[in-house]
Amino acid sequence: MRQHQLRVVLAERASQRSGSARLVPLLACLDLDLAEELQQRVEEFPDRAALLAWLTARTDASDAERLMRLLDDDDPERQLRSLSVTLAEANRAWRALNLPQIDNTDRHERQFATWLQRNRPALAERIRDAHADVHRSGRSLAAYVRLRGLPTLAPDPTWHTTLWDLTDQLLQTHADAWLTRSLPAQSPTSRALPPLTEVREVSTAAVHQHLPRLRQLIQEWQCLHPTSHTVLPPPPQEVLRALDDEGLLDFEVLSTKALITWLSHHGHWPTDMPLPDRRAQLGLSSTRSSAPAGNSGMAAGTGQSGAPVPGPQVALNGRLVPAGPDDLAALAREVAADLTPEQRATSATAVTTLAPRIPRPRTSSQPGTGSQGGSYQAAGNDQDHTVPVGVAGEAAVAAWLHKQFGVEPQDSWKSSLRVHGLAGAQPGDDRLGYDFLIHDGDATYLYEVKASTGNSGEIILGESEVRRASRLAPGETYFIVYVSHVLDRDCRAITVLSNPFGAPDLAGYELVSTQLRLRFNLG
Repeated sequence: MRQHQLRVVLAERASQRSGSARLVPLLACLDLDLAEELQQRVEEFPDRAALLAWLTARTDASDAERLMRLLDDDDPERQLRSLSVTLAEANRAWRALNLPQIDNTDRHERQFATWLQRNRPALAERIRDAHADVHRSGRSLAAYVRLRGLPTLAPDPTWHTTLWDLTDQLLQTHADAWLTRSLPAQSPTSRALPPLTEVREVSTAAVHQHLPRLRQLIQEWQCLHPTSHTVLPPPPQEVLRALDDEGLLDFEVLSTKALITWLSHHGHWPTDMPLPDRRAQLGLSSTRSSAPAGNSGMAAGTGQSGAPVPGPQVALNGRLVPAGPDDLAALAREVAADLTPEQRATSATAVTTLAPRIPRPRTSSQPGTGSQGGSYQAAGNDQDHTVPVGVAGEAAVAAWLHKQFGVEPQDSWKSSLRVHGLAGAQPGDDRLGYDFLIHDGDATYLYEVKASTGNSGEIILGESEVRRASRLAPGETYFIVYVSHVLDRDCRAITVLSNPFGAPDLAGYELVSTQLRLRFNLG
């Protein structure tokens, strides 16, 4: 080692023993000139006694003692609060001495996300109400649709180096100012609108109720008026997404007349077919007729004779209910509504301690039980992997988390199944590796839902879930929510399980089977 390198190392060790380097930023908050002098002499103090003597000779003895005590505190926020110095004042002093500054961007983004999850419904309602006159005039709601996503509402960048925390009052004032700048002027005579959530729910139910009947009317009318081009409306979920994209689910309950008008304007209604929905006005008989055999426009759920054909069904609370694609929204609403008080009261952050399990001998996979796309697979059991059970499980968890955190499901539900449980919802993303996201102060909770029609005690984690559960950022906690007996109100239980990758040995789980997926090239 060269002499100048040795001197640098010895100086650094001396400053570490005395604490002189750590004292510079603290002293800068009280006396900038004195801190600058110390900054140039940090290597001159062999120990803390020498540093204290130097400091006492230049400042008040009580301040010197207090500063020296703070050297052992690793929390900058606590240090500055002890000195009655604000973050803005500290960063200003540190900037003058070219010292590192504190930036709370990550902390503020988490706090802002927490506030926004709880206040988005109220903001959305204010934005909707401000565009009521635009809707009544029949003008485009494109500006409303763009604004309701809160595209530019974000924390003020100046906060990150001046504030430790973002208070609810500060964020509300900030949002109010943003709304004032962004919203159109509202007429003082504009009449009040019904609650936004209520309008969306009733409009969604109306589409599910009326669209199958309108589809049947179109079928029958086209049978009497054959054309070369057959027209049928899309499935309800597609219609709902299209209506939502235009902002038409938010202002008033969608009537049958409005739905027919929309279908006509978007090419989902035969050109020559009158717009009324009364059979007599359409020249149809008072009783439903059957579509001819082989008609490509034959409605789903009807046979050649017109008699209903049984579709998918599940046993919900002891009775069979339809579970086809168009029935899942009703199933989700019913499951969410019948959670018991005990189920809603289940803690969302207290995990269940798993009892030790006796390992069972592994058996080879049976035919038909191959990979479902995940890296970890469970043997066949009573867990039903059908979409209706998945929808029921996530609808139950959505209602439960709403009760626990006060966060509306549209702001927490992230999986693809959200389209069945939320009015007019856009598709979610199953690649995230979790189904629900909750911000709670500086903490972020990720919930992956596993639903079962029984109580097998076995789950399957897919590739994205394994990846996300094993790669968490600071402040994130991953939970598995096991909803057993999901379709039985009296037996249903919501159990919060720990992250299997959050502790050694899979945190008490037993690995039932593994799957190795390999890729290779020939030649």
